[in-house]
Amino acid sequence: MPWEDQEQLPLPELLIEETLNNGTLNIVYGPSGIGKTALMLHMARAVANGEEFCGRKAQQANVLLIDFEMGEQLLQTQAKKAGLRGPVKAFYNPESLESIQELIRQAARQGAGLVIIDSYSSLASLTGKDNAMNSNSVAEMVLSPLSRLAHELVIAIVILHHTNKGEQQYDGSQRIKSLADEIYKLKLNRLTRTLELSPEKHRLGNIQSLSIDAKDHPLVRRKDKAGDATQEADQEAARQAWLKAELKLGSKTTRDLEARFTETFEVGKRTLVRSLDNLVKSGELIAGKRGSSNVYSLASDLDRQTPP
Repeated sequence: MPWEDQEQLPLPELLIEETLNNGTLNIVYGPSGIGKTALMLHMARAVANGEEFCGRKAQQANVLLIDFEMGEQLLQTQAKKAGLRGPVKAFYNPESLESIQELIRQAARQGAGLVIIDSYSSLASLTGKDNAMNSNSVAEMVLSPLSRLAHELVIAIVILHHTNKGEQQYDGSQRIKSLADEIYKLKLNRLTRTLELSPEKHRLGNIQSLSIDAKDHPLVRRKDKAGDATQEADQEAARQAWLKAELKLGSKTTRDLEARFTETFEVGKRTLVRSLDNLVKSGELIAGKRGSSNVYSLASDLDRQTPP
C-alpha cells in the first residue's frame, strides 16, 4: 500500500501549549542552583490542576515525581513555596531502573500525564557502571526504556540534568541528545532579570522559548547588591576627585564647599562630611580648625601652605 494511503497516526497533543508535548522524553538542563526543581514544581502544579504554566495553558493530568536529589523534607519545603497541590505523587530514591519503569506504568494507569525525574546523574548511577555520566552505553540503558514508555503510554517524561563545567552544554554523553525527543536549556539572564527556557532540540517543531520573570531570584538579588555597591563606590570616587580639585586652589571649610558640592552631586551635607572624612582617613587631606569651622587642605600642599 502506498505510504500516503496508509493510516496516519495523529500527532501527540500538547500537555502545555508551546512548551511540552505528550508522548515525549524531555531533558531540562541548567547550572546547579538556578531553580530547575522549583520551575518543575510549578509545572507539576499547572498540570495537576489544569492551570497555566507561566502564562501557557496546561491540560489536566496526574503527576508523578521521582526524586533522588532533595529528599522528602526538602522537597516538601520547595513544594510549599511553589504552591503545589492536586493529584501529585512523589517517590524517593527508587532502587533500580526497572522499578522506575514500573512506577511510571502504574502512574499512567492511574491517569498520570507528566513524570518528572530529578536527576539524570542519579539515574546513570543506578547502572553501577564506571564513568557512567560520560558513557554512551549508560545513556542507552537509562533513556531508551524511558523513551519507549513515553511513546507507548503517551505521557511526558521530564528529566532534570546539570550543565558541564563550562555551563554551555549538558554534562555527559552526546548520546543523550539523540535519545531525547526534546532538550531545553534553563538559563538565568541577569541583564533582563529573566529565566529563559530555550528548546535546543524539538522534534515536533511546536515548542517556543519561554521567558520567566526572575527579579526575585537569589542570584539576581545578589548581583543587584553587588551592582549597588559598585555604583556607590564609583560615585564616592567622583566626589573625592571633585573635592581634591577644589582644594588644589587652597584650604577650604565645609561651609565653603557645601553649596557647590550639594548642587553638583545632588546630595546633602552629611555626604560631603563623609567624603571629606574618607579623604582624611586615607591621608590625602589634613583637617584642622579655623574658628568654629573645620578646614581642609591637601596633604601634598602642606609644604607650601601655612598650617591652619
